[in-house]
This record gives sequence, structure tokens and C-alpha cells, in this order.
Amino acid sequence: MIFSQLEHFFATFRPQMWASLKGATKEARASKYAEVGLAQYHWSLPLARVISKDAKGNSHWGLLVELFQGDLQPKGDKTGLALDGWDRQSSGNRNLRKIFTSRDSLLDLTSKSIKPFVLMHNLYRFGHFDIKPPNLLYKYYPAEKGRSARVEVAAGDFGMATLLFQETKIRGTLPFMAPEMEKPKDKTDPQKKLVLLASPAFDTYALGFTLSALWTSGTEYTERYSWVTQCIRPSMTTSGQSFTFQQFSSREGALVYDEKVRQHLTRCMKEGGKVDKLYHVNMPLLIRIKIQQMTDIHPQARVSLRHIRFFFKTFGVLDRLQREPSRSDGRDMERTQEKLSRLQQLQLVQFLLFYLRMKPLTAVKDNLSEYKLLNQTLLDLARGEPIHEAVSQTISPLPLSSFREIPVGGDREKTDAPVLSTLVAVKDEEISLVSKQVRGKITRDAKITEDQWNDLLDTVFGVSAQGFNVLVSRAAIERKG
Repeated sequence: MIFSQLEHFFATFRPQMWASLKGATKEARASKYAEVGLAQYHWSLPLARVISKDAKGNSHWGLLVELFQGDLQPKGDKTGLALDGWDRQSSGNRNLRKIFTSRDSLLDLTSKSIKPFVLMHNLYRFGHFDIKPPNLLYKYYPAEKGRSARVEVAAGDFGMATLLFQETKIRGTLPFMAPEMEKPKDKTDPQKKLVLLASPAFDTYALGFTLSALWTSGTEYTERYSWVTQCIRPSMTTSGQSFTFQQFSSREGALVYDEKVRQHLTRCMKEGGKVDKLYHVNMPLLIRIKIQQMTDIHPQARVSLRHIRFFFKTFGVLDRLQREPSRSDGRDMERTQEKLSRLQQLQLVQFLLFYLRMKPLTAVKDNLSEYKLLNQTLLDLARGEPIHEAVSQTISPLPLSSFREIPVGGDREKTDAPVLSTLVAVKDEEISLVSKQVRGKITRDAKITEDQWNDLLDTVFGVSAQGFNVLVSRAAIERKG
């Protein structure tokens, strides 16, 4: 499937390359596609089939692949003596510790881990559907001769890859599988066919938790993922509820992701939540917020990987520019101008310059204040400030008389702390009014088409029009209640 998608893309959009390939054998074309996939898209695909012999001289078919230093899953200590959970004897852990304890290496790793999957979704219309640290391969290059340490990353193990929006089976690794993939529990009609369509939101969810694992591994490593041990399992109290793939994929028994589990997981991933507290001490707040949005329980509110790629790439370049010493010699100015030119080609940065009414950035002046303003605006947008501002100007909090007093635990006689409760509803006209105000603010009242508006929603907030309505509804409920 992957090679056929690559072949179709080259035949359509790269006619010169296709002209040189179409007469080659199937094996030669597949080898070339794998070579391009690794070099341009960071996909570790088989380069060729080979015959190898074992120690007894028996021949076996094998696959020739690019050699990496390992995957991004550290080896855990089995003795229980290591306070941080790392196996000190594992040679593969040496480079991983350098990566996972360095803010700069983690930022580099975060940005590069997104690219392979964005290209799958946006260029080739298929998803990976088994994203997790063991399926990300790496090469680590330590700092030398004044050059910073760097990491190369490639996606591996494409055994579950599927065309987007095609019918698919429940597949993946349970801690990384989105809640909406769970089979509904329906005993009334066991013969009823349940159709699951391969959604890019599944990959976003899995990649969000993969990044979460990478940012916590340097602090305290366990082979059981923190969001499972800290958030999911402690909130599973329903009889028959268990965190197993069998339960997740069964039509019988209790839901794995019932409402209580969903709420607890959401709280854990928020700022100050149980998982958030385990992150690297120097992890940027923007990265924390975006990982939370990648792992949103509601699939329509879950940000797209295209959006995440824009935000992380922009933040990474601004972060480096902000920390670079200011030099005035011509060669350094030339390098800085080249970086600024590439930065300002990004759609998100073009929007920010328009939104903030800023002039294009050039290397002839010190742009430190501009970098700070751009970074702060990125953070404000990540927090949905334009939405919250429009909600506060449009919707009033409910009066106290709208709430009813109920006792904690349901027994009014046994508590001194009554709780105020009400059902908060948001009207369609309220959503429409807030949306209109947000649209006017971020477009500066310019007239744009609906397609342009939808593209802008993804660039700025990472969601579709339906997802934007979910974000507005949440902000309105928070405002009212």
C-alpha cells in the first residue's frame, strides 16, 4: 500500500523522477521508493529483500534496512536498585539519557518526531496507527567542533499502516489507542456490524502520548506509562472494567474509557496534573499545552499534526534565535537572515506577522523584542485567548439563582460543605456570535472564503469548523458556570 501511494504521488507530481523509474523492475522501484522515503520523509522502509544464512547454513529471506542506533524506548532496571528506573548496564541507554535529560535535544527530537507522520497524512493519505517510542528509530550525534548535539529520527514498523478514512480493524498498542476506537458495548445486537474508519486523529493521540513519554523518561523512567498508572487505572472502579486490549476490543463488559476515566485522564494531562508534574523541569509551557491538545479525549477538539508541525517548528526556530548571541559580522548576519527568511515562509509565521501588524524580520536589527512577542502570541493562541476573550465579551456568567445546592456525597445531614450545581447549556446562537467575533479578530475583518477560514482555523487552533465549535462551547460553559 505504501509503495503504491508513493508511486501514484511521483507519477502525478514528480514526472521527471517517474519517467526515470517507470521502466524499472518492481523490486528496483520499491528500493528507490524506500530510499526516498528515508531521505525525504524519515520513514524506515525495507530497501530490498535479501537471502541470508544462519549459523547452520540454512538460507532465509530477510529485509535490508537502514541501520539506526536503536529506538526511543529505554531499557528499564530489573533489579529495583536504580532510583530513576534506568538500566545502567544497557549500552543503548547511554545516548538516550543524553537526549532525555537535555532540553535542547528533547526539543529537536519533538520537532523531528512529528514530520514523518504529517507527510503520511497530508501528502500520501495514509496513517501509521501504531505510533509509540519503540517504533521511532534514532541516530544521535554528540556536540563537536562548536556544533550542538543533534538527533535524527525515523518512523519504523509500518505493519498497521492503513489508508485514511478506510474501514479498518481495531489495532495498535492499548496505552496509545484513542478512546473513540473502543468497541461500543452492545449486548442487544451482537451481530450488528460496527464500522471503524481510519482517522488521522488516532495517530495524533498516539503521537501526543509518545511525546509525553519522551519528556518524562529523563525524570523518572518506568516501563508502565505514567498516564496509565497515574490516571487511567486509579479511576477504573466499575465492575468488570479492566485496562486490557481484550476488554477494549470486546462488545461485552464495561467500557474501558467510561466518563469517569475520560475526566480523570483529562485532568491528569492539564497544567499541574499528575502527568504534567513528571515532565522535564525545563520543558516549555507551549509544548506541554500542545501535547495536552494532541491527547484531547474529544476527537474533534484534538489538534491536527499539520498544526502541531507549524507550532513546534516556529517555536523551535524562535527559541534558538532568542538565545543566540547577537553578532555584527557579515557572515553571521547572512546566516541569521537565511534563518529568518525560512521562518517567514511558514504559514503560521505569515499569519502572526499579519495578526500583530509586524513588519518582516530582517537581520540588520536586533529582533529580540520581536522574538519575545511572537513567542508570547504563540502561547496566547495555544491557550485559545481569542476564543476566551470573545466569550467574556459576549456571554455573561449565570446568576447564583440558577444553581441548586446539593450535599457532598448525597447526604445533606452529614456534610458541612454543600456543592452548587446546575446543567449549563450553550445555545447555537451563542456559538455563532462568539465565532463571528473571533473570526473578525484574527482576520482583522478581512473578507475571506469559507475554505480560507477553515484553513486558518487549522493553522491557528488546529481544528476543523466542527472542532472550533467544540472549543467555543467549552469556553462558554466555563464562563457560565
